[in-house]
Amino acid sequence: GETVVKETARIAVLDS
Repeated sequence: GETVVKETARIAVLDS
């Protein structure tokens, strides 16, 4: 994604 915050949030959900 463009925004690091959104990317990190998405990765966190996927990693969960």
